[in-house]
Amino acid sequence: MSKKLLAVGTIALLMVTASLLTAGCLEDDEEWDGTIRVAYLNGDIHQVAYFVANSAEAGGGTSFFDQYDVKVENAKGAPYNNGGAVMTAFEAGDVDIGYLGSPPAIIGHVNALTETKVIAQVNSLGSALVVREGINTPADLVGTTIATPGGSTIQHFMFLTYLEDNGIDRADVTITTEAVNLMKVSLDTGAIDGFIAWQPWPADAVADGFGHVLADSTDIWPGHICCVLATMKNFAKDHPEAVTAYLRAHIASTKWIQQAMADKGSDEYQLHVDISVDVTSRSETVVKDALDGMEYGYALDATFLGSFEEYVDELIRQGTLTPEAMDEAGYTDAADLTDRYVDDSYIKDAEGSL
Repeated sequence: MSKKLLAVGTIALLMVTASLLTAGCLEDDEEWDGTIRVAYLNGDIHQVAYFVANSAEAGGGTSFFDQYDVKVENAKGAPYNNGGAVMTAFEAGDVDIGYLGSPPAIIGHVNALTETKVIAQVNSLGSALVVREGINTPADLVGTTIATPGGSTIQHFMFLTYLEDNGIDRADVTITTEAVNLMKVSLDTGAIDGFIAWQPWPADAVADGFGHVLADSTDIWPGHICCVLATMKNFAKDHPEAVTAYLRAHIASTKWIQQAMADKGSDEYQLHVDISVDVTSRSETVVKDALDGMEYGYALDATFLGSFEEYVDELIRQGTLTPEAMDEAGYTDAADLTDRYVDDSYIKDAEGSL
């Protein structure tokens, strides 16, 4: 081979290599530093287990994350305004593990084909519909404007269910999207007639005299599951030990919360309240009121799976998940999606190694 041809070949190889590096195709050479980027929602008392797990005081001097050698940091953009935003952040590659409602996890996975999987439960119940004075029955909602945290959120889904269960055409109610931290002010100024949100935002509005609860989670869907922990499939595949370790801390944190809430006179309950106050920036009175309607859990048991499948069925029936979208995502029906999207292997491994 001539020196000229060799030089041309060498230059071409260098150009290809540089192109690959620029495109990130050789990013596998970069070592992950072991830090899990965590997503959670703005002021959501449902997701306080994340903060309990990061509390040295709750862990008896060493946080549950430290006890199980888990390094965490808030994901880019956290806290997020709603679960749909968490799914978008997953798709953008900004999140490794995220707290969000079941419906946005389902909707983002099916409609946007975001390659996540559900790996643990976080809580059940814990939302409420707050309305202005003069609205005392479901029929009074006709002609009103009601805010939800977003079209993919569990609160939006539950409000549509509430309207349907009470024979109200959704076209007769103006449904708008608003960040939860702005809802109280909008209700006070008359920009909206009510809102449905996760706690403690409803309790906060009621405490300030801006409205009253027309219906809470138990009224709309008794015992419903709410938030879950999700992760990207590839992250779990590449770092199964890290996912399992995170879930060990999640289990320990959740059990601590359950025990604290079982004894409201305990120091643990007061610490739980204090942590929740810090997370939500709400008063102790508001937080205690909000906690009364909360249940925390972690297991992906038969009750969870049954409720999850009901959500999928309802989302299909309401038209949020179309047959075409389900087919493109590779699922035949609600049972199939529940069976393959919810992965209980990691939580079982975590629980078995405690």
